[in-house]
Amino acid sequence: MCPGGVEMFFTGPNIIKPMRKRRALRRALEVPCQVVAENGFRLVGRGTRDLSPLGVRARCVESCSVGERVFVSVRMPSGMCWLDAEGEVIRLVFDPQSAEETAAYVAVLFRPLPAVDRAILDGALLGFPPPIPDRPLLRDYAKAIRDIAALSC
Repeated sequence: MCPGGVEMFFTGPNIIKPMRKRRALRRALEVPCQVVAENGFRLVGRGTRDLSPLGVRARCVESCSVGERVFVSVRMPSGMCWLDAEGEVIRLVFDPQSAEETAAYVAVLFRPLPAVDRAILDGALLGFPPPIPDRPLLRDYAKAIRDIAALSC
């Protein structure tokens, strides 16, 4: 929390935005999924780690590169239908505990979805919790100092 009770998150090396300005909330959800590279039509990801109306993070099964265009097929949480979308690899997440050179997860940003698909996905994600952060939360040193000052009064 920052002064005034506004939660912040980092979007880049020097850019901080309030949490309420996020475009979509990720949901911790493990459903069947396939991420296929447009170039060579090879499978690069399988099974979601988390899902949002804007993208997906899937387990990486083959190396790929950031910026690579992909096709994504995700089974809806209800299990009744699949969402097919085009996207772009925006991040590769590596496991620091693993000696493997391939990424552990591939993060894909969907190209704009048709309004009906977006509405179905939004509704399907309701009720699922956000994922637990992979890295420890940053300590709010200013709040700690205010708390210490409040104790000394």
